[in-house]
Amino acid sequence: MRQIRDITPWDWIGIPVLTLAIMLVAPLVLTDRAVWEAVVDEEFGIFELTTVAYCIVAILFAVRAFTRRRIMPGPMGVFIVLGLLAALYLGGEECSWGQTYFQWHTPEAWAEKNRQDETNLHNTSGFFNELPRNIMTGATLVGGVILPLVLKRRLENDDAPESFWYWLLPNYRLAPLALVAVFITTPEHLEVCTQGSYWWYAIREPAGEVKEFAFAGVMMLYFMSIHYRAKSMTAK
Repeated sequence: MRQIRDITPWDWIGIPVLTLAIMLVAPLVLTDRAVWEAVVDEEFGIFELTTVAYCIVAILFAVRAFTRRRIMPGPMGVFIVLGLLAALYLGGEECSWGQTYFQWHTPEAWAEKNRQDETNLHNTSGFFNELPRNIMTGATLVGGVILPLVLKRRLENDDAPESFWYWLLPNYRLAPLALVAVFITTPEHLEVCTQGSYWWYAIREPAGEVKEFAFAGVMMLYFMSIHYRAKSMTAK
């Protein structure tokens, strides 16, 4: 039987564990609020920069997976392209399509529509902000946690690669980071997360950025997994 390569524990366990560790330790180490905000919660903070980096890596692996789409049953090529576009949208919006780094001036007509004076879509309307976030949350919960765990045994059968679902569904390895993406904002309304408290800085403030970071990480691991498995199937 051919050995099929997949993402390693360093990827699917290491990323979520390190993420939570940074969130919990940062307020204890970075006691100056300005320093904490610069490192954790601003445009050049660790989570926002890594979100864009993960999206870029996701796109690169999506392209590589797309080149091997012919070994995958069903319309996997279409779903790979859709996932690539999702990664492009998340990464592009996160850095305002490059404005964060290159600091160009927002055209006046666009600035009037954008509540933060940026060249992005998600600050113009809830349609471009809440809708994609809700879709991604639902897809991550169902497709990244529930179905892979329910169908784990079936997706690991010897003949599983012949199934469309083997390729479309992320495997169980994405579940830890997917759970972070889905539930990281849940504790933010708890009473312990009062403004100025440790839990405010550990959970409440960075939760939104961490959610987007985790979404990007899930997409990156998803396309890495598809690419590695497809490459193993075509290796001589």
